[in-house]
Amino acid sequence: MVNNPIEVWGEVDMDDIFVNSVIEWRDEEMKITTVERVLWIASDRSQLVIIGICDDSQLPEYKYYIEVEEALRHGIARKLRTDPYSKFMKPNGDFSENSLKNRDKAWNIICDLVELEPEIYDERQRGKLIQQVCMKQSIHKRVVYRHLKHYWVRGKTKNALLPNFDNCGAPGEEKKPKSDVKLGRPRNVTREDPTLGGVNVNSIDKKNINIAIKQWYLNTDENPMTFAYRQMLENHYNTSVYFKNGVPIPILKSNDDVISYVQFQYWADKVLSDLKHTMLKRFGERKYNLLKRPLLGNATTRSFGPGSVFEIDATPVNVYFVSEFDRSRIIGRAVLYIIKDVFSRLIVGIYVGLEGPSWLGAMMALENATSNKVEFCAQYGITIDESDWPCHHLPKSITGDGGEMKSHKADNLTDSLGVRTDIAPPYRADLKGIVEQNFRMEDRRIAPFVPGLIRKEIRERGEPDYRLNARLTIKAFTKIIILTVLEHNKKELHDYPLDRDMTSDGIPPIPLELWNWGIAHISGILHEKPQDTIRLNLMPRAEASVTRKGIYFEKMFYGCDVALAESWYERASVSRFKVPIAYDPRNTNYIYIPNKDGTECIKCQRLKHLSRFDDMRLEEVQDQLFFEEVESHRRKTSQNQITADATAQIKAIVKEEKELTEEVWPTDASKASIVKNIKPNRKQDREAIRQQESWEIGKDTSENEYSASVIPISRAKDEKADDPLMTLLQQQREERRKK
Repeated sequence: MVNNPIEVWGEVDMDDIFVNSVIEWRDEEMKITTVERVLWIASDRSQLVIIGICDDSQLPEYKYYIEVEEALRHGIARKLRTDPYSKFMKPNGDFSENSLKNRDKAWNIICDLVELEPEIYDERQRGKLIQQVCMKQSIHKRVVYRHLKHYWVRGKTKNALLPNFDNCGAPGEEKKPKSDVKLGRPRNVTREDPTLGGVNVNSIDKKNINIAIKQWYLNTDENPMTFAYRQMLENHYNTSVYFKNGVPIPILKSNDDVISYVQFQYWADKVLSDLKHTMLKRFGERKYNLLKRPLLGNATTRSFGPGSVFEIDATPVNVYFVSEFDRSRIIGRAVLYIIKDVFSRLIVGIYVGLEGPSWLGAMMALENATSNKVEFCAQYGITIDESDWPCHHLPKSITGDGGEMKSHKADNLTDSLGVRTDIAPPYRADLKGIVEQNFRMEDRRIAPFVPGLIRKEIRERGEPDYRLNARLTIKAFTKIIILTVLEHNKKELHDYPLDRDMTSDGIPPIPLELWNWGIAHISGILHEKPQDTIRLNLMPRAEASVTRKGIYFEKMFYGCDVALAESWYERASVSRFKVPIAYDPRNTNYIYIPNKDGTECIKCQRLKHLSRFDDMRLEEVQDQLFFEEVESHRRKTSQNQITADATAQIKAIVKEEKELTEEVWPTDASKASIVKNIKPNRKQDREAIRQQESWEIGKDTSENEYSASVIPISRAKDEKADDPLMTLLQQQREERRKK
């Protein structure tokens, strides 16, 4: 009986209908209505005989051939690829001797009937034919019908009559003991003492087993099964507790009154029937995926040609380096990035630097993968031909870690450069197996020659400090890596799965040979773009604000001719607006405003009044600005004190002036009389001030030289009589009093 055939069957060519073809029928809502097997086809293709195979009540029936053909053509029906009863099509050796005997017995009953085609399919003739067999073999017609249905439904083979033991014994249902007598083989000790027989597992025991497994076995502590059993006994099979040194200790039931470990294990296995689920619980998803998951494939099968899939990964180099600018300074370890073509195993890009693992380091490696390798090697004094390292292309897809690839910075690989990015889950180095293997090979290759190599992560007491052996610069190490890459690309691979075409063409499993063969025979995957376009789209992206002062980014201002020509700054005086930019964090002298398709950009230069940041990295600028902020904060108290000092003196001056003015203010005069003389008053004071401020070249001022010391306010008040301006004011006050 078939419950859900659509889950496992696929579609095949609808034009061909044969005996034993399985056809699935659907209604107007595309729901499966029935599944039928073709039993017989008329020689003129006018009719055919089918039988429903979804249950045992069906009998053969006739249909017009054209009816089925049209249904297939219009999608009302479809022919299915996988036979649901294919398990009966296995060799005889896969079945037990008892099953084969039962099969042969059934075959002897119906073997003559099944040869009578198409008569046996005719309802009127079938009954008479079956009646004859029943009389001859003294069996009931139900037996004959059962065997015929099995033969027709299961594929019209002798093995279709094999017993379907899968449906026997109430599968999935637990067997309940009919008495308290323990089931199974008696224990050896029972022969000596019948009271030591043990117990059957009841529903409470099963519940306790389930709890024990979930609590003490299905966790990442990786406890053994015996631990879970003991914990179950202590927690669920104790009669009481006693205290020892203040600690409660459970008193366990008699061993013959509780289930044995064998019984516990039997029922625990039922709980743990989903092995994958069990491993995930015990080891955790990371450890399961890395160490326990099935290894059924080969990484090369993910790629169908050069550039189909690149893998990128980074690892800290197990070497300490010295500075290129001062060899007396040790600068620590570097990070090595490698990009490898999965199809050919050719290393297509590298980068050694102090970045990362991060997008910036990955950006450098990706740029290197697309660069001309002859020019790249020449920078390090290595001369090669184009044929020695012939890769300068973008791939169809690239796989990397979340640290490097799981970022909006990587979006442009897909959006603008047409490179799909795939991210391996955390701690899943196995998903980047090809490039990971290369790191191990690089370590073994250079270990005998490189000073400063880390032999062990933790030094033991008395061992020399390997950091003091640092002698290489990063540039020199890059040169070594280039040489090992060139070597690898020409060395034979011992585990490469050559296909039939490669073998027939005599292609050896050498990365360079595989790459060249793939380029010649599998085209259209690799693609190229201008170097500036690639660099622009690999750069990190951000937004800058256009203001009256310039294009503002990371607390710096930039400008460009386009902004001036298109009046960006004037627009920003009304309302600021943002523009998308690309930037190289290693050089803040410039930012770039890309066009929509990422192929061109507007270059913006930092404004000259910020020249103190010239040639600085973004981190250095941020550090400098932070330093300036800290120093400004440190000066805040003294700055506030300066302000307080000035404010206090200003207030004192204003207070004194108010007092002096209020002494002579004409309170009884009208407002109009007070303001009407402003103009002549202004003229009179201007003349007095001019006289006071006039210059005299060569005048002897030694006797009247002003002291630079602070003059107390009280003393200044006494000396006002010597001031011509004050004298004039005093005269005006006296004249007002007389009036």
